[in-house]
Amino acid sequence: MADTATRNTAFYIKRISGMILLLALAAVFLFSAISKLYSLETFEWTFIDMGVGSMTTASVIAHLFIGLEFLIAVFLLFHIYLKQVTYPATIAMLAALTGYLVILVIQQGNTGSCGCFGDWLYMKPLAAIWKNLLMIAVTVLLIFIYPVKPYKYQEFYCMGLSL
Repeated sequence: MADTATRNTAFYIKRISGMILLLALAAVFLFSAISKLYSLETFEWTFIDMGVGSMTTASVIAHLFIGLEFLIAVFLLFHIYLKQVTYPATIAMLAALTGYLVILVIQQGNTGSCGCFGDWLYMKPLAAIWKNLLMIAVTVLLIFIYPVKPYKYQEFYCMGLSL
């Protein structure tokens, strides 16, 4: 009987800690997307500084980037295609941003703000690299500890969100 109680306790600890980590990950992506919306022009200038040709192109890239962050947050919250799409997209996006930040640190040093949270939260590039590595580790941990039980009719949620 003690073995069953231990197993049930471990099950619930994994389930609750997985839910907390998932909500925290989604909250970071949501906060990042919202904070960039309020300082959109500053975020667009980041792409101009990287060598994007025109302000129109920089604006489109900035909007797509913010939309992708928001979409990942919503997919995490609604458990939409977690293992098939959301976890890999989260890891890929964070890895790409970490690569960009590494290049930024090599070229310019650990100065200025990375722009991860718009003008709301100042973060140096090296701190942002550590944040991204931690978020990648949390995502990998979620793959193993959080049970993927999609919501009923998740395809309809996905279609509704895409509209």
